[in-house]
Amino acid sequence: MPTLKQKLSQKSDTQLMYYINNPNKHTEEAVGLALAELRSRSVELPENISEVIIEKKVAFEKLKRKNKFHFSAITFAIGIVGGIFSVAAAMAVMVYHEILTSLLSIDCMYSWYFIWFSTGVFSVILPLFFFRYFQSMKPEAMTYLIGFFFIYTVVEMTCLQIFFLMFPVDLTSMCEANSHLLPYNNWGILGYVVLLIISVIFERSKANIKSE
Repeated sequence: MPTLKQKLSQKSDTQLMYYINNPNKHTEEAVGLALAELRSRSVELPENISEVIIEKKVAFEKLKRKNKFHFSAITFAIGIVGGIFSVAAAMAVMVYHEILTSLLSIDCMYSWYFIWFSTGVFSVILPLFFFRYFQSMKPEAMTYLIGFFFIYTVVEMTCLQIFFLMFPVDLTSMCEANSHLLPYNNWGILGYVVLLIISVIFERSKANIKSE
């Protein structure tokens, strides 16, 4: 199996310069080997190339701090006025259940099971979709970023609250009473906790770095 040095020796000068110009995207060893390979080829480089590489790393760290999106702080701030999530969850349940039972003629119990399963799946898929889409967004569009994150937060929280609220619910009694509303309980608070954990994961991800 070829070593890193052997792999780099097979790259073109342009490819090796990419290591030099983007030291933040490669290990220190890879950058050093790329520099050594360029020197062995007598490629013209600035005399202070080592200092230039260090400056690029420092500049990247500054850019990283500047453009990092603070998911957890915004999530916490939105959570302070989190009544909107409970209202959104309640309305979503009413509409969702009514569509399944009335329009699609699905049995009441199966309707609740489907709501629980679908919101659970959506709670997992939505963060993955959001963060993948987020990476393609421009850092200067901060208003758009916050708006997009707010919509994501409301939808994700709605799904999480419905998912957790249905754990202790007596669905048989609800169907007998023909109720479309989930009774309030403290399980819904777990939705906030899970969303905050997801936000922290987003925030600490290497992908949470917006390039200029």
